[in-house]
Amino acid sequence: LTVSNSSRIQLNAGAGSVLAASATPTVNTGELELFGDFNNDSAITITDGVIDIGNLVGDEWSNTGSITLTNSTVELGGAFTAADIGTITGTGLSVINGALDNSGQVLDLGASLPTPIELRNGASILGGTLSTTPLSLFEFSSATLDGVTLAADFEVQRGSTLTVNNDLTLNSATVTLTSDNNFTNLTVSGANGDTSTIGGTGEILLSGTATVDNRNRILVSGAGHILDIAPGVTVRTDTTGGEIRHNNNGPMTLRGAIVSDVPNRTLTINSTTPVSIEGNLSVGAGSVIDLNNYALASSAELDVEVGGLATADFGRYMGDDGTLAGTLDIALVNGFSPGLGDTVEIMSFNVSRTGTFDTENGTGIGGGLSFQVNYNASDVTLEVIN
Repeated sequence: LTVSNSSRIQLNAGAGSVLAASATPTVNTGELELFGDFNNDSAITITDGVIDIGNLVGDEWSNTGSITLTNSTVELGGAFTAADIGTITGTGLSVINGALDNSGQVLDLGASLPTPIELRNGASILGGTLSTTPLSLFEFSSATLDGVTLAADFEVQRGSTLTVNNDLTLNSATVTLTSDNNFTNLTVSGANGDTSTIGGTGEILLSGTATVDNRNRILVSGAGHILDIAPGVTVRTDTTGGEIRHNNNGPMTLRGAIVSDVPNRTLTINSTTPVSIEGNLSVGAGSVIDLNNYALASSAELDVEVGGLATADFGRYMGDDGTLAGTLDIALVNGFSPGLGDTVEIMSFNVSRTGTFDTENGTGIGGGLSFQVNYNASDVTLEVIN
């Protein structure tokens, strides 16, 4: 069986079908589609072409033969396990657009498939750990991770949505959202009253070339569904702003670190239900964290950089309703030495403020001067006194 000259052959197998070892399918600048329920026991070679395995969600297939690519693409659809992938080697691109059941397994897809490896529309991975080889979700695609541990970096390309069912655990991994002004989402989905935790150790980076700050988004979907960002996880602006948003105005608990340190960009945390801040918020000079409605726990730490008196020179926390507690950490940066009477507004409240910080660090600035933290109805300011 030979496929060439950009032609395409589609084989639709019935249950229990076998592509025998005696067969030697060859593709040269064409496409071979193997659909249905089958096992490949043959040696397939693909040169400058495509092999598309599995079509419908119910297609169950396995590969006990070999598939060798040269500058080609293999597309894995249908339903399969890591063991079903078998031996696929060579050079080119590997695409997952089917359902991979990785329950209980630690899988380095790069050891099983040619790299790079992309997830595309309809891809889902159930359970287990994905290790070592970086993965990406191709632009303008949707895919699902269900109870997965990431021990490999993962890029969500522009306009795509990566949906997390149940929990997502990071094992020294980074998930990067790369918007170009198309909404690019990490969506946490679940039922009313259930909690999804983004846990472990790692980062979620808000990156790309977006000029609008809310285009990289961590979204919570489902009325009453709870998002928990656990200690050890950092959400950080990289080259853009971003948003952590509950689509149904339900509860969120932020126990990790939320960092906005890109000048002139804003990271928004948005829910009408008060967001519980139990971890660290950090805002760099010239950057903003905008919180709609929030309450700081006694364990919360708010960091703010002050590098001058203009709004572009110090960090700001903005929002509607805020309940303060925990620790305020002030850091002078960029060689700034404030003078007596200088004042900067580090927090503002459109509706109301309740409470004060339990601890204020970094108030001493030398030369007999210090910052006095002033708690007003609509803002919190730092005023230099002697």
